[in-house]
Amino acid sequence: MELWKDAIYEVLRTFKSSDLMANYTLTLEAVKNDLKSKQLLDDYRRMGIDIRRREQFNKFVSEEEYRIYNEAAENLSQDNILTKFLEYDNQMVDFIEHLDKAIRNCIKEEFTTVYGDNQEQ
Repeated sequence: MELWKDAIYEVLRTFKSSDLMANYTLTLEAVKNDLKSKQLLDDYRRMGIDIRRREQFNKFVSEEEYRIYNEAAENLSQDNILTKFLEYDNQMVDFIEHLDKAIRNCIKEEFTTVYGDNQEQ
């Protein structure tokens, strides 16, 4: 009975020790922030403000906000955040499939140990 639990914990330990979970969480956050920033950028554009021209932006936001939005504009223009997100999304699917396979193998092994290889009815 403990065999399959050990295998699941091993898979989870491997997953947790990799950077996958941290990167996935950070990437989700980045996508969320960039999409929020994109909305703000679109709003500013509608008001006729070019965020790359500091003097126009001055009266609306702080230096830090200006830097953040400028960075977001760069990221969005390169589409790298969404690409990373899709990459990690695929890795999450792989992880779930790997976990599922480990569980199934362990249950099969447990069943074989208890009932033997022959399953005559």
